[in-house]
Amino acid sequence: MDIPFTSKWHIKDKQVSSLDDARRELNEDLSVLSYEAFGDPDPCISLTTERRIYRRVKELERKVRESEGRALAPFDTLVLRDIKKNTEMARAYMEFTSGKTWVGSFISGLYGNSSYSKLLVAANKDNFPHEKVDEYNKAIHFMRSRQVDSETLLRSQEPRFVGLRAELKELRDRNKAIIERYLARANIASDISKDDHLLEFSPGSGFSFWQNPDMTFLDPDRIVCYQRRDGKGFAFCDAMIKLRLLHEFGGHGLQYQRSKLTMPRGMAVEDEDFFQPVHSVFAEGTATALEDVALRSMRRSKKRWGLSPEDLKIALVEKESYVHRKLPASLDGLFDMLESREDTTKRYPEKCKRTALARLSRVTGVKRYGVDFGLLDTLSLDDTLERLRYFFGQQRYQPLVRKMRKAGLKDDMIIAAISTGWWCDPEAQEEFIFKLLVPEMKKAA
Repeated sequence: MDIPFTSKWHIKDKQVSSLDDARRELNEDLSVLSYEAFGDPDPCISLTTERRIYRRVKELERKVRESEGRALAPFDTLVLRDIKKNTEMARAYMEFTSGKTWVGSFISGLYGNSSYSKLLVAANKDNFPHEKVDEYNKAIHFMRSRQVDSETLLRSQEPRFVGLRAELKELRDRNKAIIERYLARANIASDISKDDHLLEFSPGSGFSFWQNPDMTFLDPDRIVCYQRRDGKGFAFCDAMIKLRLLHEFGGHGLQYQRSKLTMPRGMAVEDEDFFQPVHSVFAEGTATALEDVALRSMRRSKKRWGLSPEDLKIALVEKESYVHRKLPASLDGLFDMLESREDTTKRYPEKCKRTALARLSRVTGVKRYGVDFGLLDTLSLDDTLERLRYFFGQQRYQPLVRKMRKAGLKDDMIIAAISTGWWCDPEAQEEFIFKLLVPEMKKAA
């Protein structure tokens, strides 16, 4: 099916088009560097890769400056601004990983001014949603305490587990159909709905994920299968299946398809040029924003979504606490790096770790972080940024969605707008939506 609101946005200026191609090549090199550091069992950084990235950054910076003074079409101007921000993020990453900048400057370079301070404020005991975290854990505690191991659920040939697997797959497919119908009602159809889309479980991965162009993998540990209270049989936490599918299949899948159909190549990212520090805030912001929009629909029509009151409660409290539950580990990862750089007299990593945890305890008000040294694992830079992307994605997209609602936009246009293009510059994205995309969509509606 064709996706509505799919005017193809073309770059008219040849120089800007060339820069868009060049930034895609830069992002692909950054992705290669990421695999050298984190994607191989034997990490080995190539200086050749780093030098090539720096050359690309400098060349892009020079050519962007040359193009900034020229008269350009409105869309070209926004793309140029986005390329500039993309390049700034690449430089921030390279300078931090080469030891030239400190943690706060690095985080602000990636996520915007005062981002590091925003993290500290959000984690402060007076701001952190402790009540929501408690409410979520209480709501799901019974299920977790009786949870069936996912390896047993998906591998065992014992008859009851064979039957449970069939039930789980039926539940998965039924929920996929519910989400497809929701997107269709919101006037958003997509190739993600095609029959040959691969939708599978990925035991042991530790997370659910979308993989371009048409595969969704669900972490079975996040889809809780538990023994019923009376001990007679098993049940699944239906709310978790819906949220995971909304996020991966709906959010990331729709974003990939719309961007590929409507945007220039540098703003329609493929796996090979996806670089987490540059792209993931947009990706997770889009997916979490789609969840927010869909949850409004769930509140209005539990029956249409096939949700019991208990399932709806779990979906709401899980969503309200999910991003913040990632903050302690994220800050611990940043504080580990901060301590190891600020005090070079600490020769042993465990001393830096203890100081980092003491700092985390002071910021959050949770004394246990400073006492239980084995509670939080030491995270790599990649793992730390993987957690931070949800927080900054939500920070970016919640205000944007509120502005669109205030402007009177319905769900269909909101979903279409947030899933069009991979934007590094949030201000350029907002201008694109309100000045270019929304008027175009209103013509087509």
